[in-house]
Amino acid sequence: MIITTSIFTAFNLAILKQTTAPIENTRKTLAFNFVNTEASTSKGELDENRIVFFDTDATPTTNSTETKVRENSAQKALKVHHDIIPDDRKYKTMPSCNSHCLSSMGKDGAWVQDWNFAKNYGQFPLPWVIPAKPLLVDHELQFQPTLDSPFPWRTSWKWIDEDADCHVDPMTPEVVCNLLDELGADRIAFYGDSLTESQFQSFVNMMGPDNTRKIESTTDRDVSDEIGLVCRRNKTGHEDETDDDVIVPIFYQRSMGEAAHKQVESAYDFSEELNSFINQSEKRMLGVFNIGAHYHNETLYQEDLSKMLDLISAFDRNQDLYFFRTTSPGHAYCEPRKPWDMDWTKGVETEPFSSIDEMRWDNVVARRWNWEKFQYHNKHTKDIMEEKHRTGKIPMVHIFDVYNMTALRSDGHRGGTDCLHYAYPGPIDWWNHFLFTYLKELSRVLSRENMVNCRAW
Repeated sequence: MIITTSIFTAFNLAILKQTTAPIENTRKTLAFNFVNTEASTSKGELDENRIVFFDTDATPTTNSTETKVRENSAQKALKVHHDIIPDDRKYKTMPSCNSHCLSSMGKDGAWVQDWNFAKNYGQFPLPWVIPAKPLLVDHELQFQPTLDSPFPWRTSWKWIDEDADCHVDPMTPEVVCNLLDELGADRIAFYGDSLTESQFQSFVNMMGPDNTRKIESTTDRDVSDEIGLVCRRNKTGHEDETDDDVIVPIFYQRSMGEAAHKQVESAYDFSEELNSFINQSEKRMLGVFNIGAHYHNETLYQEDLSKMLDLISAFDRNQDLYFFRTTSPGHAYCEPRKPWDMDWTKGVETEPFSSIDEMRWDNVVARRWNWEKFQYHNKHTKDIMEEKHRTGKIPMVHIFDVYNMTALRSDGHRGGTDCLHYAYPGPIDWWNHFLFTYLKELSRVLSRENMVNCRAW
């Protein structure tokens, strides 16, 4: 069955070859293609995404070849700038990474239902390191696996990138520890809003209780402990810690001064605790930042973004790896509409959107939270960072763009009145898969070119 939207003027049909698995169950495939129109999008205009998608059922076989999505769309060209660099630059202009995956990963692809993935990578190890809220725990405990749904549906969708060379790989404790070792990073910071908190909690719970432990606070925070990732160097499994093990502190804090609904004056700042965490060592730090979900005033967003970049620049730490996560919108009237009246033994069996065209901004919920503005916030962020990077005014801040892949995840929300945040485990886990796949490619490029850092566009 082929379904097209009314905005099509041409067809770019994607061909999917299903990854098969031993679990005897039919899989659903949702495919889409974005025609990138970011460069021509301006304030007040909607992205003219042209999408073709189709829905196929495939019967699993014993063949385990990798799923590939092949599109006839042209390869996105990397932007190369040869502008004269002004004399007042503070940082040297970063060389190009020369990796198309770093600039295109996660933008075009498909969500494929894969129960083998759900089994091997989609569930948090027990017990959870950071427990969910009591009501969510109660919902999870009621779930009863069946042959048709052995795990919660929201954990069964696997992202397949359009470019087979740029696939997003599962994040595992071993992958994380090896990458941190390769990159010489000894600590990780998450600083942002409640969605950043969700990513932090997802990351820690994906690492699991065997690979994390509480540690004494490495900052001046009032709390007496933080969470540390245990990276084992003896490579012999989950034995007791040894002197060879490396403990990687993981920091999270809600950003200070982020705009509220009726706020009209910028108050954004970095906390003393974050400053202390970043500056505690000369070794490389991995930092994940975000603002956006709570901004209803575009001018205020732009002011606070500039403040964030100025504060990062003030650290004067070229060795660090900074990341900015783009902001993904909520989905009005998401399921479950009435969580208190759900049969949680079956869970919520809803599919992701098939195309970005299914997003709706013309309703009370979306207008109340200004979700339609997120794409313009993201575009401004990319534009301003590109300008500042090529003129050497800030250290490199990598953008990992989760907007497209997450905008399709209308499923998996907490539901009821909360259609912005997601339940655990679920779609947010893919932000971490994405981040560490990006880091793996970045590490490969830096090693190959013998560079400290590079510009991904």
